[in-house]
Amino acid sequence: NFKVIDCGNTIEKKTLIRASKIEHISWIAIRDNHFYGGFISESVNDKTNKNTGIKKNGTYLFTGAMGAIGLSFVTAFIDKYDVNVMITGRKAISEVKQQINELTEKKKRISYYSCDIANEENVNTFYQYCLENRIHINGIFHLAGVPASGLLVKKDLETMEKVLAPKVYGIHNLLRTFGKDHIDFLFLFSSGMVLFPEIGQCEYVMANQYLDAISEMKGDNTIYSVNWPVISDSGMAKRYGYSNQTFLSINSNDVFQIVETVLLQNEKHVLIGKWQEEDKFIFFLPFSNQYM
Repeated sequence: NFKVIDCGNTIEKKTLIRASKIEHISWIAIRDNHFYGGFISESVNDKTNKNTGIKKNGTYLFTGAMGAIGLSFVTAFIDKYDVNVMITGRKAISEVKQQINELTEKKKRISYYSCDIANEENVNTFYQYCLENRIHINGIFHLAGVPASGLLVKKDLETMEKVLAPKVYGIHNLLRTFGKDHIDFLFLFSSGMVLFPEIGQCEYVMANQYLDAISEMKGDNTIYSVNWPVISDSGMAKRYGYSNQTFLSINSNDVFQIVETVLLQNEKHVLIGKWQEEDKFIFFLPFSNQYM
């Protein structure tokens, strides 16, 4: 069992103790000694857009997509929508050239730019490159991320910042540059760990919670955030042995289908889950706050 308690600026010890004893509610916010509980509710959105809004021959930016999950998604994306893809990553182009070339028939639709998305100067240079080459980015998929490890009491700020940087600094750099160019959408890859944390993942949870908060900014209907469950066949979960038991894990081939559904249903922030293998994916709306 765990609780996430948002205390605001100040809180009395007795109020915090009261909050910790509330049963069946894992997310609690306290304001002026009033308690607000966070609940997960199943999406009942019956409205479906006619299309995803993906433009044929458009150009889409993927950050941190050189892993198995990202490349599987990119391949399916190009297959269906006949688009151009730009991928950014911290590795030099010489380190990823073979991966790009292995996508033989698709490599002409994929270009790679070495850019640390958390580095303001790197992103400015990349943005200027796009302007000079008249490359208009239609949409962005922000996949970049670094896992955490170890107990919080044993970490220093530098260690934590490495995990926070690609998501927190990265999203600000994207909004500051490409965000002003009227992109169609910004799709954020967050984590189910925000709602179901694992030991040692404090700053990773913080980074993803930050993405979720960005997606819920009032007045912006173009930012989406998905809290992904464990993706069992590749990615961080496979490399580091994460295995949340709340929902069944998914595999990398499911990612494209889920992204399409989120765009079609125009859900700004969802948690993906599936109870049994034969079930369809369930879209939950996290943190429907209610006064307690």
